[in-house]
Amino acid sequence: RLGHVIDIKEDKLRVYQRMNASDEIIELATELFYSGLEPMVKYRLLKKHVSAEKWPDFSDQLLTDSRNYPWRDVNAEIFIEEKKWDKLMDWVLENTRLSSQHDDAEPYDKYLVKHCPDRFLEMYRVRLSNYPLNHMGRAHYRFMVAIMQRLQTYPGGKAVVRNLVELYRAYYRNRPALMDELNQKYKN
Repeated sequence: RLGHVIDIKEDKLRVYQRMNASDEIIELATELFYSGLEPMVKYRLLKKHVSAEKWPDFSDQLLTDSRNYPWRDVNAEIFIEEKKWDKLMDWVLENTRLSSQHDDAEPYDKYLVKHCPDRFLEMYRVRLSNYPLNHMGRAHYRFMVAIMQRLQTYPGGKAVVRNLVELYRAYYRNRPALMDELNQKYKN
């Protein structure tokens, strides 16, 4: 069974680590990065054993390999650890959504608002502009307003929120629950 095979490989990797067998560690840790448990642990182990001059190419190959599914959260964790902010922003744009009252991008706010503020705010402007097209009901409107409240705390966020409020009032004035939620937080 796959779980048993992975457990055996994890044990084998620990043996290689005790032996300090770098080539074997790199080979097995790479495989387990894709299929095993705790991919960030494998990533850090690989970073320790791959030479500094080879690391940039190696890490790029690790992330672009067909076995590494692009939507894996570990990709974002690696971009954060490597301080590759544009790649993190690209990943967030491609692999996160506002859906059914859940904001997948929120965990990355603290990084993106600092390092990619314009793209970050534009992403939320577009997502929040489109959200009411497919979502109705007070719970969804409260969700939107909560995100807008969060955005207001970021540099440049007040202008984005002001524009969103104007957009909602112009296009969705026939949704009383939305107007009510907006009026509670944003007076005319």
